[in-house]
Amino acid sequence: MCFDYRLHGGLSEPAVTYVCCESECEESIAPSFEDYLASMEDPLAAHTRLYGEVDAESVARRLADRLRTGTPTVDNVAHGYDQWRLRMPGDSQWIWCSPNRVPTGFDRVDYKVTTTETTTLQLLEDPGCSVLVAVTDGSRSRCLDALAALGFEMRSPSDPP
Repeated sequence: MCFDYRLHGGLSEPAVTYVCCESECEESIAPSFEDYLASMEDPLAAHTRLYGEVDAESVARRLADRLRTGTPTVDNVAHGYDQWRLRMPGDSQWIWCSPNRVPTGFDRVDYKVTTTETTTLQLLEDPGCSVLVAVTDGSRSRCLDALAALGFEMRSPSDPP
């Protein structure tokens, strides 16, 4: 990604262009940096937020019991923190539960993860959030219904902040 001054010269706002030196190709990304930033999506915006004294493991286990999905699995290799996952009925349907408070960094060697002692929040703007719940589209309504039935204090992606 680079600022591209070729179209309007060095005295005007540059476009944003993707350039791949290996394949010698380029692709216009946005006419300006402001347009580029406006086009970016927050990957956590679609997550349902849970509040209170809850953790990702207990949420995943309670959802699994409620939805009768079987035991949830956990993985920390992908992100450096425990992410719990439930396989839902249907083709590639999933629910993921992860903590809002995570290590500030991690190292992965041969599927062994070492994390920093210090932590940070995935959602800096929402320190009251304890757990983030992500779902595939086909699992959304069942998951939200189960979370409500289990009495979790939550805010779904469509709720105003």
